[in-house]
Amino acid sequence: MKIINSELSEKIIEQHSIKLGQFYFLKDLMVAEINNGEHIDFESSQNYLKLINEFYGTEKPFGYICNRVNYFSISPLDFPKFIKVMPNLSIFGIVHNNHFDRMNYEVEKRFCNKPYKSFIDLNLAYKKIKRFIENLKFNIEPELSDILM
Repeated sequence: MKIINSELSEKIIEQHSIKLGQFYFLKDLMVAEINNGEHIDFESSQNYLKLINEFYGTEKPFGYICNRVNYFSISPLDFPKFIKVMPNLSIFGIVHNNHFDRMNYEVEKRFCNKPYKSFIDLNLAYKKIKRFIENLKFNIEPELSDILM
């Protein structure tokens, strides 16, 4: 389900449509819906990395949800580069809709040194990641196991 068709649509503060896809900015997290057939690597992501830094800055903790509603590829070897330019990124969430996306998640999480969690429901991903970010704001060390509950 796309975010604009969910109850989360009311929480969107900014929306940007660029070549790579749709990017939705909410208070504490963003949702990316990458266009079909795109390839995500550090080089191709400069426009949306700029949007992220303009919205969240480099200090406010935020979460990132990739809502995989389309088929695209990603270069997990570039994850360290992404994290370097987004030092306040606290957690990745992946919403997958099929077995192929789940297998990709299993490979990708090995290249990411931030919490990297998988969900099958966008609303649940939002609730869990938002709670994780809120705990960070109040200097409560969030438990990753809380995300799975």
